[in-house]
Amino acid sequence: MRWYPWLRPDFEKLVASYQAGRGHHALLIQALPGMGD
Repeated sequence: MRWYPWLRPDFEKLVASYQAGRGHHALLIQALPGMGD
């Protein structure tokens, strides 16, 4: 997570929920057009 430090808090919450057994089997992830290109 060094590349996108602004995502770190959300990423850590997501990981914590999976580690606690509360992770959902499907995730919807939205990005702005052109991101990731």
